[in-house]
Amino acid sequence: MDVEALLGELRKPETLTILGRALEPHLKDGARTLVYPMPYADAIGHLAPEPHYLASLYCAEYDRIVLLTPPRAVPTMKRPLYDLLARDFGMAETQHAPLLLLRDLDRGIVRMGPFDLCLVHTHKFYRAYTQHRAARKPLVHLKLDDEMRSAGERWLAGIGLEPGSPYVTLHMREEGYAHDAGSAPYGKLRTVDPANFRPAVDWLVQAGYTVFRLGGENSEPFIHPSGKVIDLAHDPRAEDFLDIYLMATCSFSLNCQSGPEALARAFGRPSVNTNLLPTVMSHHLDSDLFLFKPLYRGDSATPLSYEEQLSCMLPNRLVAGPLPDQDWYAEHGFRAEDCSAGDLLAAVEEMHARLGGGPAPDDAANARFVAMSKSYEELIRDNEIARFQGNDVYAYAHNMGTLSAAWAGLNPWFLA
Repeated sequence: MDVEALLGELRKPETLTILGRALEPHLKDGARTLVYPMPYADAIGHLAPEPHYLASLYCAEYDRIVLLTPPRAVPTMKRPLYDLLARDFGMAETQHAPLLLLRDLDRGIVRMGPFDLCLVHTHKFYRAYTQHRAARKPLVHLKLDDEMRSAGERWLAGIGLEPGSPYVTLHMREEGYAHDAGSAPYGKLRTVDPANFRPAVDWLVQAGYTVFRLGGENSEPFIHPSGKVIDLAHDPRAEDFLDIYLMATCSFSLNCQSGPEALARAFGRPSVNTNLLPTVMSHHLDSDLFLFKPLYRGDSATPLSYEEQLSCMLPNRLVAGPLPDQDWYAEHGFRAEDCSAGDLLAAVEEMHARLGGGPAPDDAANARFVAMSKSYEELIRDNEIARFQGNDVYAYAHNMGTLSAAWAGLNPWFLA
């Protein structure tokens, strides 16, 4: 729906009546309230991080934040997370599509009588969070309630896991997965080969971790000889809330560029973020390690260095997600390969050492990476199109997370 059509809808008395009815149970006299439309709340990659972003940005200014979402009964909605959010946020449900899309108007925060309506485009909203992080302002993470925490602890005890035992969550976006038919093209570049994760999983088991594989019912089984590797996608003991609970309490998460990784970030848990493609909105916690997919152009057998990737403005080649633009990559001859099994193993070992208080690895690679990222941000800040789109601030220029030193050592071409 284009902007003029949305403005027309917003001017209709019946539209405002529908909005008022949806919000009425969540408005309190004298409370300053911010309402944020979430058209894609049924996708975990939005339902997890965006409330965390909102609370971090606006909790000091507002008494209450209300999320305007599709109905919780939508089959693809992650109900345990939705219900958990209802403890700290107002959850206003509507089937009125134009209301859910109002943030595309990109009019900033608009006063609407008893509440403010956040009409900030997705990219500019994410940019605001980047700027918040860059300024080292406080973060507000999601929290488990007592009921879910107790249920999770009982479940872990039921499978024989002693209190305090370390565990890691594992998420791998597989070929063919899509949240829905409309989003299928956006995921092709972000899929990974589960076989490459096996050496890292083997090492984690030997190091004393239990590994919980998270996935959907259509995921290929992740079969492992150890009972300490539990494939929740196919385990009859699994319960629907467990991916929320485990992501919120894990020692760290081993994941890729896919929606569930945002759960760990929203709950403030460290991640080894693997198989990434650079985007201006690559948000990481300070405790995260990250590593990238090798990228090639045309028939070249030599991967593109980071400098070459920036010269092609790859971090700004985005769709509305904001995700890498698969079509642009294909049209311009770019192809990605997965991180190797050795890459993943080395990064996991590095995270384990970091969490154990081991000696810090040489920071030279990350320092060079950040310096190159800062130079790129200076470039896009002067780019009129990037400014208009809200893509003129580069997260990697602001020390969010750390480039895996082990991965950089194994892949010297990246910073060459």
